[in-house]
Amino acid sequence: MCLTNYLWFESYQNAICETDETKKAGLLLEARSALEQRLLSPVRSNSEEEVAINNALEALAMLERNARVNRRVDDLLREFEASKLP
Repeated sequence: MCLTNYLWFESYQNAICETDETKKAGLLLEARSALEQRLLSPVRSNSEEEVAINNALEALAMLERNARVNRRVDDLLREFEASKLP
């Protein structure tokens, strides 16, 4: 299976490889949009691409959950630091 042949793959790869949290949310959204755009056309059932799309959607969901948790932790740390100020 050569994932790079899929039109949505570049957006997906950019999102999963990004390490800058300030850019990651936008790239995750772009990747999800590219995958959803692809799903507007028929995808052969049980094909390699269908499996790859499902795996990519699961990975994006996990990364999105991580991003939400990270933002919440950052918020809590800021609140804690602010509460220590005189």
